[in-house]
Amino acid sequence: PYQRGYPVVAPQLEILRPAAENAGINLIEVPADNGEELTSLLQELSASENMENTAILGLVEPLLVTSDGFGSAAEFAGEPQFPLGGAMYPREGYGSIFYVSVDARETGVQAALQADKILQGTAAGTIPVISSDMTLIINNKQADDLGLVVPDELLTMANEVMR
Repeated sequence: PYQRGYPVVAPQLEILRPAAENAGINLIEVPADNGEELTSLLQELSASENMENTAILGLVEPLLVTSDGFGSAAEFAGEPQFPLGGAMYPREGYGSIFYVSVDARETGVQAALQADKILQGTAAGTIPVISSDMTLIINNKQADDLGLVVPDELLTMANEVMR
């Protein structure tokens, strides 16, 4: 699922589609405008598709980081108990098994420093682009509840492991 028409989704899908195909994964895209529409689309999907070996991957976009959007995905994933990853919004006993994001405070500090340079007269095109460090959080308890084993190599890469 993802926010329909959101600009950063297309480049992510351009990378994800061939990667899924090469891995033999059937990628089903569910673009929606809001949590209510997502709920309806996921219900239609579950009525028409075999949901065995299903997982939900949240992209970097706004739909699954809202209470309604994540709630729709979590309700859908929680009913048959399959993995959900990419956004972290624990909901009524169900949460995602992993979360990748940036620290909002760190990003804000970096943005303020860049804005200050521009306001002091530095030409925007001469300022180096800075990206925030990514944070990986693994919800090992949720993975255990789903009968999944997170490899030790991945656990050691995580910034935080929830147990």
